[in-house]
Amino acid sequence: MGIKMNRYFWDGSYTVEAAFVVPLILGIVYAWMFQLFFLHDQVVMAGMLQEIVIREQEMTEQGKTIDAQTKREWQHTIQTQLWTASVRRMSLKEGKIQTTGKIRMEAAWNIPVMEYFLGNHFKSDMVQKLPVVHPETVLRIKDEEGHKD
Repeated sequence: MGIKMNRYFWDGSYTVEAAFVVPLILGIVYAWMFQLFFLHDQVVMAGMLQEIVIREQEMTEQGKTIDAQTKREWQHTIQTQLWTASVRRMSLKEGKIQTTGKIRMEAAWNIPVMEYFLGNHFKSDMVQKLPVVHPETVLRIKDEEGHKD
């Protein structure tokens, strides 16, 4: 004596459930992956910007000037390492107190449903500052002046 179930009760439920749940789960997974890729790009951009600011400062200390071609090559090097974003702007400025590097990247996806819920454009601005006179140099100068024997 088993329980008889009506066959028509179960026929369409899996189809409706799959039509709703699968795109929802896929959208969440895709959004999560996109955010992880964008985070990767931010980390890579921050590290490479720091390296470029250090190189720029070393070249300035050696008396070399940085031309536009070198800056374009650096920007291209950063761009080749990014997965989802593109570099929009990069600037390097040598001041008397510090060297400043700025970079902006943008990423976009073109999925209409995801655009509706999460937006379409993602932007990130990074600034890296490096002092021209390093603290250890200042301490050595002060120490040398302080010792008068």
